[in-house]
Amino acid sequence: MKLEDWLLRFYYPIVDEFGYSVAEDASSAKTLVEFAELEECSRLSFLEDRTVAVIGNGMERRVEVNDSSVIVTAGKTVLWYDGRVDVHVTDLDEGFKAICSVADRAKVIVVHAHGDNKELIREYTPSLGKVIGTTQFLPFDGVYNFGGFTDGDRAAVIAKTFGGRVRLLNFDFCRADSELKLRKLAWAKRILEFEGILV
Repeated sequence: MKLEDWLLRFYYPIVDEFGYSVAEDASSAKTLVEFAELEECSRLSFLEDRTVAVIGNGMERRVEVNDSSVIVTAGKTVLWYDGRVDVHVTDLDEGFKAICSVADRAKVIVVHAHGDNKELIREYTPSLGKVIGTTQFLPFDGVYNFGGFTDGDRAAVIAKTFGGRVRLLNFDFCRADSELKLRKLAWAKRILEFEGILV
């Protein structure tokens, strides 16, 4: 996704709808630069021309993955999925124990900074080793913006960006545990449709 498409079509409308702070998003990204050991996004080049199974945190919580697929998990998925993980995409709200556990077995961890996870970035990232950092506002100093709102759609957009053939597993846009989450999932669906991942 082009940065201008992300900002104009998605980010600014999302900020307006949910009342987020652009300044806090930028500040959180600066915190990521300060506390995390950041690595180049070229670490994700192994996704190119591979089938990439992106596992979301939908309500079914049952997945079957091909052994030849690259496995990308999103956020709280790792609270119930204990299989192989190649890439984990997170804004850190699955908790310290879970994020450290998946960091031990994944090839790459992608940590996303947004306005209300600054304290988690300070607390968690020094223990994670090298991570790829992302922001939902302007990229800078080795922090990238590939697009994506929730961990799930962001993981899928990242996989597509690096040339993967994306297969969505356990994505559910119609059921959630709160009205707020349903509103977020509606945006995730729009983003995936825009990217041609969900048709």
